[in-house]
Amino acid sequence: MILRRATLDDLAAIVAVDRDHGVAPRTEWLRRRIDRSECVLAIVDGDLAGFLVADDAFFDRTFVRLVVVAHKHRRRGVANALVADAESRARTPTVFSSSNRSNTAMHALLRARGWVESGVIEGLDELDPEIVFRKRVR
Repeated sequence: MILRRATLDDLAAIVAVDRDHGVAPRTEWLRRRIDRSECVLAIVDGDLAGFLVADDAFFDRTFVRLVVVAHKHRRRGVANALVADAESRARTPTVFSSSNRSNTAMHALLRARGWVESGVIEGLDELDPEIVFRKRVR
């Protein structure tokens, strides 16, 4: 597996993987993240296996905003590798992330990597609160 920063040449492939998860296209949002060097790709055998978006906009702390793995690459360590990379490159001593309560796969991954629950945000998605996690990385 190769991890590397995304470039605008990767945008179509990133949007295709993102769209495969049934979300509305967020092409412009992803384009801005790539422009800011906030998007990292996981490449497996020349194929885009997944991507991660992280920035430092959450109370000036590193925040993993989005982790997406292509369906055919799930359960193969792609998300784990992307999160480990984000932890290693974090600009702040504590890293944060969040996901809906229903996203038990993400919760399990974060807990396995030593992240702890830090709080709950109600009202972002009706009847599916956002669970905030944190990890001290240094």
